[in-house]
Amino acid sequence: MLKTLVRDRAVIIGLILYALIVLLPPQTSEVFRVMLTAVEPLYRVVWMVVWPALLVSLFLVLACIVVLDSDIHDEKLDRDRSWILPAILALAPPLATALAVYLAALTLRPDQQKQAAVVAGVCVVASLLAAIAAGQMSKRATSLLETHTELARYGRYGALAALLMLLGAALAVPYRGGEAVVALAQLAGPLLLIAIFVSALAVALSFLTRIFRETRVPILTLVVAAVTLFDLSGINNNHQIRPLNNQAQPELRTINAATLETWLQKRTDHEAYKDKPYPIILVAAQGGGIYAAYHTATVLAGLQEAWPEFGDHVFAVSAVSGGSIGTSLYVSLAQKIQNNELQCPGNPKPKMQDLVDKYFSNDLLSPLLLMGLFPDFAQRFWPQGNNKFDRALGLEYALEQAWAKLAKDCAIKGPNPFTSGFGDLF
Repeated sequence: MLKTLVRDRAVIIGLILYALIVLLPPQTSEVFRVMLTAVEPLYRVVWMVVWPALLVSLFLVLACIVVLDSDIHDEKLDRDRSWILPAILALAPPLATALAVYLAALTLRPDQQKQAAVVAGVCVVASLLAAIAAGQMSKRATSLLETHTELARYGRYGALAALLMLLGAALAVPYRGGEAVVALAQLAGPLLLIAIFVSALAVALSFLTRIFRETRVPILTLVVAAVTLFDLSGINNNHQIRPLNNQAQPELRTINAATLETWLQKRTDHEAYKDKPYPIILVAAQGGGIYAAYHTATVLAGLQEAWPEFGDHVFAVSAVSGGSIGTSLYVSLAQKIQNNELQCPGNPKPKMQDLVDKYFSNDLLSPLLLMGLFPDFAQRFWPQGNNKFDRALGLEYALEQAWAKLAKDCAIKGPNPFTSGFGDLF
């Protein structure tokens, strides 16, 4: 048993990695909750959840057979038990997904929990069927490869060609621009992107393991050492702030007594406050990802709707991370509404809160995953940085396209504020 674990460690690592990704991060639980609460037919939800898990099962089994192939003629290999590991590899991903769905549904309403139970149940049934199919496929493959060794060679060539094609596609997508990145990522969705990444990684590790067994060259160790060296030296750092072409550096404004006095002189409603203190509002927004972004934009939009003069009294904004996204969206929408530069069909004067909801209803996670798991991950293995492979671009592109979609739906005039310099917001 220990020999099997060592020999097939590549696929076992892939299995553990997939289980950790779907079970531990709160972001993955949120993905499942969004799917379970979406206004979608149940069969579509089942398909979107089960299909990626089965894809991982399939490629883990195929990778296992690729690894086992080098031991086909090993007399110590127990033929009667050779199906056990492939069956486990096929069984585990859908089971891990079923558990992840169950855990994600604990905070949902009872009716939504019933839907989650159906999805989890289908995952369990799929895992059992996949395990039976994998066990049978492994037995037949082992028998077939013993007598037709050229099939194993062709299979490896096919797997290698598929890996190279995936790598080429991953490296080519960023050059198609932000619109292509967002469209492809949102079409696939986060679970399928994770499944493809884990599957490809398991197959790649299987090839490296095979090379080591046949040549005794510790190529995986050398690759890890090179990646570590590149990272520590910073020679392949690709995380650069994206500059805008032909645009001057924004002027940095100092906040002091003179700035405040100038701002006060430009206010037009002093008469309404001649007998009481003039309201001066400072906005501070903390980080916390998209949760912070949505919370910040929602609160500011609510204040704006409750008090239409709210924006006129905001003197300064201090924000970081997700909070800066929320404040940027609020400032952009406030400017468009004030200048009458938007008009949604059937709703000539939409509430700002509705516009915030519409903006954040877009899938902002998948483009980040696409860039992070493929181009940016591949960048770690190359000694020269390429800014087009920066995973942060995935989020930037997603934010830009979310505004472009909102602008199309609500006929918003003017340039996209998320493709402009941040100085243009003030």
